[in-house]
Amino acid sequence: MAKTLLPTTPTGRRFVGLLGGAAALAGSAAALTFAASPASGITNLVVDSNGDAAATPSNCTNGTVGDCTLRDALAAAQDGDTITFDASIGSTITMAPINGQFVIDHAITINGPGRDNLTIDGQYGTRVFYLPSSVTGDVTISGLTITHGDSGIADGAGIYSMAAGNITFSNLGFENNRTTGVGGAFNLFHPADVVIDDVIADDNSADKYAAGYVVAFGTIDAAGFVATNNYSTGGSTALLRGVDSVTVTGSTFDANTTGGGAGGLDIYGGSNTQGSVLVSNSTFSNNSGSQGGLFVSGENCNVVVANSTATGNTATQSGAGMTIRVGGGSSARTATIAQVTVSGNTLNAGQASGLYYGGSGLMLYSTASLADVAITGSIISGNTGAGFHDIDVNGYNTPQDLTITADHSIIGTSGTLVPLTDAGGNSFDVSDPGLNALANNGGATKTMSLKATSPAIDAGPNPVATFPGNQFDQRGTGFARIAFGRSDIGAFEIQEPTPVDPDAPVVPAFTG
Repeated sequence: MAKTLLPTTPTGRRFVGLLGGAAALAGSAAALTFAASPASGITNLVVDSNGDAAATPSNCTNGTVGDCTLRDALAAAQDGDTITFDASIGSTITMAPINGQFVIDHAITINGPGRDNLTIDGQYGTRVFYLPSSVTGDVTISGLTITHGDSGIADGAGIYSMAAGNITFSNLGFENNRTTGVGGAFNLFHPADVVIDDVIADDNSADKYAAGYVVAFGTIDAAGFVATNNYSTGGSTALLRGVDSVTVTGSTFDANTTGGGAGGLDIYGGSNTQGSVLVSNSTFSNNSGSQGGLFVSGENCNVVVANSTATGNTATQSGAGMTIRVGGGSSARTATIAQVTVSGNTLNAGQASGLYYGGSGLMLYSTASLADVAITGSIISGNTGAGFHDIDVNGYNTPQDLTITADHSIIGTSGTLVPLTDAGGNSFDVSDPGLNALANNGGATKTMSLKATSPAIDAGPNPVATFPGNQFDQRGTGFARIAFGRSDIGAFEIQEPTPVDPDAPVVPAFTG
């Protein structure tokens, strides 16, 4: 593989491209099509060495093959640059802890070849990536797995960011990173907007709280976020806090454990009164903590949880399946719980009653008066916990704090303080909603299909509530929400059989 050194930019910097093999291009004129125009001042820095000595930026511009390490490229990069990786470096970059963390101090893009193809290994001797507050532009990191980062008592073992610009994570893996602080996998503190797209966080740990932790001044948009087997001694396993809005869709939180807070996902959203929280098409399973699968706090904003499943979660305080807190400010806030399945969760609280205890399936409460909760087309049944109910409200509230309305839902038992209004089509005191075990039934997340005898079949609302993606069930495109003329209750919809084309040619079958 030969490296061609392209002409210098007006600032004297160079474009570096990889050319070689049967696909090699000839001449600098052809090479210019490989990189950005020199007039743009944007460089593609190609890492072609998996070593990790002290940074020497010129190693990435001297034309020597096999000379540019990731540390060199980061030191050479300027705002707007891109770092890519040559296949010749193999599948692992092993950090030398003596050289410390990799510092991303400019607004750049790091494009790895895919999280299954390249791993950055901190050897439990250093944090892997650090972004200082001087970074004010956008940063994108994709196509890598970050493993064995250790930040000691500091936060963010895999990545710690103080950058103020937008941050995008895409096709990333975080595995076996640890800290005695906050954010075993990553800690993004005060960026503008955050995008988490197709990210897997597995077996990370934090002694304070949150294996994955985000505090954004703007919005947080997470899609295809998978968090499994993470552990935190203190607060919630994954915590997303957005000043404007937080959106989580198509995501899975499974087998995470914490000593406090939500075992699965903890969301604080919308201190801005125009903000919102949306959780959809997601599964929360087998998590354990003070709360179980999902905790949502809508501060001054409206909350929607839709097309999602919570099952197999355990809690020691409240909301083994889900806890939703809504309210704040002087005007009414709303929470809509639409087409969700909350079943098979267990509340193991140390007492049978109390101010903050209850909700073996769903716990609801308000931080202020004027909070309205609508439960529609949902299964909240089949959850267990001695002395508790499938739905409870926090003892902090007086009846006028919450207005709770349910329609076309299957509900087990409700606590005596739950101000629940029956808006029609409901089935109450149902202990067995007729669900199969959580399984891969298609789509990006696991779901609980309906048994043939389930009371949920064809008993849902028509039309269904309005929320993004309401034309499909939890599995998304290709799985219609309304089949056989009427929606089912819960996150899963039984589909009509695929029609047979009478004009399709018959393929002969031979036996014997």
